[in-house]
Amino acid sequence: MRTGFAAANGEYLVTLDSDLSHLPDYIPRTLVPIEPDKADIVLASAHHPDFVVRNVPWMRAKLSYYGDKVLSAGVRGQLHTLTCIVCAYRREVVKKLELVSDGKDLHIEIIQKANLFGYRLTEIPATLDWRDKSRAKRVGKGSAFPLFALSGIIASHLVDNSVLRALEVPLDL
Repeated sequence: MRTGFAAANGEYLVTLDSDLSHLPDYIPRTLVPIEPDKADIVLASAHHPDFVVRNVPWMRAKLSYYGDKVLSAGVRGQLHTLTCIVCAYRREVVKKLELVSDGKDLHIEIIQKANLFGYRLTEIPATLDWRDKSRAKRVGKGSAFPLFALSGIIASHLVDNSVLRALEVPLDL
């Protein structure tokens, strides 16, 4: 993502999951709130009240849902999903944030920092559909479900949330 952001020269940037869990038709959908200047970042939320989740194993869906609930506290509970990759960004917002993450945490770092600096974040309902049925069957079997890696990601997000919330400065000063 950082390489793509650095090479991009358009006014808006859109990211998608490489496995196409969300179809490319989300590109124009995520731009709808940005283009009339109503948002700086738009997330396609699989936990939005109008969401749909299909073919995702029950345990994986629950871990994702509750993980996003915890992470949402770091952005004052205004978002339902922070872990989605499907997002549209104003290029100038991404360029202004000093990003340090190199891995899977990058998209959450962007959301947390953008929120901290007062950028406008919103979300649209999304449909998460694991179309590859064999993928759903593999989750939870052997090393295909890296629970220890997942716990490390969750822990790092919780620490990031706590630090960013502690650094938050009231805007009325």
